[in-house]
Amino acid sequence: MSRAIQVAVIVSTRQAKSGVRGILGDALKVAVSAPPEGGRANAELIKVLERAFSVRRADVVIVAGHASRRKKVMLKGVDEARVRGVTTAV
Repeated sequence: MSRAIQVAVIVSTRQAKSGVRGILGDALKVAVSAPPEGGRANAELIKVLERAFSVRRADVVIVAGHASRRKKVMLKGVDEARVRGVTTAV
């Protein structure tokens, strides 16, 4: 069975550049350029995490907080060390 981890994510929308910005407390900070309307920010969040962790789109699932800045995201094929390490690689 593949690894999976649930990660708390804080999303900042309408930013100039999308990407992982670091860790704030227990959450991964992610900036997206899309507005939080019509699911566009959530779609872009998935794309950012997909690229940052080199996983397939199906391996990134928003499990809670669809309409909130603070979300819970399931990352399949990723472990905690990789989550902490991605902030230095982006």
